[in-house]
Amino acid sequence: SQFGTNFVGHYALISGLLDVLKSAGGARITIASSIAACMVRSLDYTRVTDVWRFNRFVNYSTSKLALLVFSNALARRLQDCDVTVNAFHPGLVVTGLYRNVLFSTLPGIHDLRKWLWLDQVSGSVTSVQLALDPNLAGKTGGYYAREQPAVMHPDAQNKVAQDRLCKFTDVLIATNTHAPNLLDSINASAK
Repeated sequence: SQFGTNFVGHYALISGLLDVLKSAGGARITIASSIAACMVRSLDYTRVTDVWRFNRFVNYSTSKLALLVFSNALARRLQDCDVTVNAFHPGLVVTGLYRNVLFSTLPGIHDLRKWLWLDQVSGSVTSVQLALDPNLAGKTGGYYAREQPAVMHPDAQNKVAQDRLCKFTDVLIATNTHAPNLLDSINASAK
């Protein structure tokens, strides 16, 4: 699913590498979120568990908000370690990802995108900055766009939202299902 590809895989990979990253000393985790995270009010878990509610854009935005919330949850979890975690919005970048998006086959749209959007090198600058810039050593829990700190979705800094997302994702991975009743166990423990 889109949520699995855009979020759960990243969550599982990073979680699996945490011991190695902690022992590395000075490790930096950079997570690609998106300004699209601000297009949804909050994490709507029924969007993930109910295939009948799927909407390409809303589910994409939900997965990007999940990445932003997770980056802050992870920064909080690792605050006493020598590991930093920051998220970023790469910008609208000309890639093949948009080849199947509505209007992508209109005449001239590719040329218009190349003119308005960032090329791949320019789109990667913020992620490279977060990974390598000595001025950002020790800075964690931030959100960046165009090489500058950016305003993040309010849920990203909400500890309850962070904890719920991590619990939901752990159960999702452990049960290998996205069945609607998955939310029952998460909701029961939140009360």
